[in-house]
Amino acid sequence: MVVAVAGLTCWWAVQSALAAADRRADAWGTTRTVWVASRSLDAGDEWAVKAEEFPLAMVPSGGVSAAPTGVAGRSVGAGEVVTALDLSDAAPPTGWVAMALPRTGAPSLVPGDSVVVFGNGSEVCDGLAGPTVESDAASMGGTTEVWLPPDCAATVAVHLQAGTVVLARHT
Repeated sequence: MVVAVAGLTCWWAVQSALAAADRRADAWGTTRTVWVASRSLDAGDEWAVKAEEFPLAMVPSGGVSAAPTGVAGRSVGAGEVVTALDLSDAAPPTGWVAMALPRTGAPSLVPGDSVVVFGNGSEVCDGLAGPTVESDAASMGGTTEVWLPPDCAATVAVHLQAGTVVLARHT
């Protein structure tokens, strides 16, 4: 008799716990498949992702539902949901030069944005924004890779050395 009561008590406790778990899961609503970084990624790294089911309430705005291709457009931490802002479908035109330019004073850029490079207050040339690299030092601000036509890269390098480069986004 004691064994039967103990067994019934255990069964009841397990069923109560399962019912409570089901109620909590139902409270989150439906789920959606999203892609999550399986390791920390820097801008330009090949994607390392896995598909996971997330409650819809926890999917960030722009969370991608298809496996990303190409390379990361910016840093993504391990376990983070990949969003449209993390993607970099842009690639530099053949023969163009990639230069890392300071982000200080630059507008928000995403890979593929059309930019204009100024040096010493004058327009130098047009280019395309590449990946952005954040800096740990708040005063440094990080850099943006900018893809430039080869005929203006040397001039931009001179202005970069002189500290007179400013980036602007074409709108």
